Amino acid sequence: MNSDRTWQKVTDIDPQIFDAHEGQYRIRPEFILKIKRMGDMLTIQATGQGQLKFSQGRGRHSFNRQVKAEITFVPDDNGKIPH
Repeated sequence: MNSDRTWQKVTDIDPQIFDAHEGQYRIRPEFILKIKRMGDMLTIQATGQGQLKFSQGRGRHSFNRQVKAEITFVPDDNGKIPH
């Protein structure tokens, strides 16, 4: 993780790219991330937590400055984001 967070600059992308990221991601059996597109941002809600808004950073990185969180979406061999 980059300690100075200089990569966390909002970039212009086609917001429809976020559509591929929508879904539920099971991190552990009892911990799920629910991800939805909201205009040109993503909202992410973890089990038992409030919803956070994430902006698009470089490449496949999204971030939230308020809680200093980041998420990276890694596509499978077919270019799809697995859920």
